[in-house]
Parts: sequence; C-alpha cells; structure tokens
Amino acid sequence: MVVVRTIEVDLTTEAIAASLGRQGEHGATKLVLDGSGFQALWPTATYNISILRYGDDSPYVALLGAALDENGKLEYCLTQTDTAVAGLIRLMVTLVQAEQVCKTCVFLSRIERSLEDGSALDEEARPDWVKRLIAELAAIAAGAQVASIYNALDKSASGFSLDARQGLALKTLIDELYPVRYTAQSLNDAQKTVGRSNLAAAKATTGTVTLPTGGYSGAYPYTIAVPLAAAKADNIIIASPAPASKTAYEDCGAYVSAQAAGSLTFTVTSVPAATVTVNVIVLDP
Repeated sequence: MVVVRTIEVDLTTEAIAASLGRQGEHGATKLVLDGSGFQALWPTATYNISILRYGDDSPYVALLGAALDENGKLEYCLTQTDTAVAGLIRLMVTLVQAEQVCKTCVFLSRIERSLEDGSALDEEARPDWVKRLIAELAAIAAGAQVASIYNALDKSASGFSLDARQGLALKTLIDELYPVRYTAQSLNDAQKTVGRSNLAAAKATTGTVTLPTGGYSGAYPYTIAVPLAAAKADNIIIASPAPASKTAYEDCGAYVSAQAAGSLTFTVTSVPAATVTVNVIVLDP
C-alpha cells in the first residue's frame, strides 16, 4: 500500500479537504484524524468511522473501536470500497466512552471520477444544490470553517441542522402551493371567496412527540414509531428539537424516516440516554 496523499482532519472544526482522491484508489489517501481536542473531555473514548457514499441508501462501518495514539491522532487509509463510487462522500466519526456515544463529527467531501467521459455532468447542468455543496467544499479547501448546517429541503441523512433560510424557503413553497392570485384593490366577491378557500386549504397543525430511552427496533441504526394524531402518509412533516433537547437530539442523530396515519417513525444512530422532546409542524397538502 503506497500512500500518495495525507490529509489532516481536525475533529473539533469538522473541516476536511474538498477531494479525497480518485475513484477506485486503494490506500492512496491517508486521513490523519486529530482528536487531541477531545482527550480532556473523553480520555478513554474509542473512535468509529462510518461512510456514506454517493447514491447509497445507508452508511457502512469502515473502522470500529480504534484508539488515538500518543499524539492524540488516529490514521485511516481509504480503501477501494470507500472510493468505489465517484461523487459526494460523507464521513461520520463517533466517539464512544462507557458504551455511550459522547460526540459525533460529520464531514462532507467528494471522490473524483477516475476518467472523465460522456456521462459526466456539464457544470451548468448540475442541480443548484450540487453547485452549493461544491461551493461549500471549495470554501473548506480555502481554509474556511463550514458547520454541518444544510440549506436545502432534500436531506434525509442524520447529523444536519436546517439553515435559518429554510423559513423563507418554506414560505415560498407554501405560497406556490396555495397562491392568492388577486390584489386587495381588484378583488370582487367571487375572487374573495376563492382567496378565502385557498387560505383555508393551507392548514398547519403543531404537535409534540417524545423519543424514549428504550423500545427501539433493529440493529444500527435504530427505529421507533411514536404517536402523532395529525400525521398522515402524505402530509409534510417538519420536526425540530425543543430547546432543552437540542443537544440530545443531535447527539443521537435523530430524524423522521417514515410517516403513517397517526404516527411518525424516527431513526437514530444511538439510543438517547434521556427522553428527547421534538416539536412537529404538520402541513396538509
């Protein structure tokens, strides 16, 4: 195994290089994870690495139960499995001490194509969300610190917080779904009736659910169904932790993974040590 590039990764800043190498490389890229900033807090923690490749539905465990060296660092060489798929790649490093997940660090980077061919997307044809991610990765490469905050409505993976700009994005979506097409100065009686009907259709219901400390199903990651009377299979669900539960919600990597009449299913990467309160907004289509 010949290492051709070494990439230093500071776990406390969650910043990483914009590219981790090319598709199909084995052992060419060595990651040096610097966990010295966490040693005082979790001196006996072990480190696990999970990887989610572009197009995969779920991550896999690449490294399990490793310890830092005397310099507070951990080395990991990307394998051919890790680089098999070109595109965006997400690495999650979890610190486990006393059988509890005490810290989760998430990194976004990419694997370059081994050869450019006709299947490569033209730069202008890329979706807007891809362009934004590429710009954020370029900022990382330039030394900027980019937090794990995602400014889009299409993220299903855990470990991300919604950007505040999503308030405007949600308002825009609601306006597009339920438009009021006439100004107040030009409305006649029939138009007022249509406007009231459109406004009434945009029904929002709020509620609260609790994630317990037990009763979860499956192996990692774990799932649990919690009751919510307003939930349906086809409505829009917006879930956010209560302020007092924000840290616990993020630490257990919780997110809504399914919905049905009267219930929501949450997926977590670790079972919470204390109950977690989640505020929910339900938008009926």
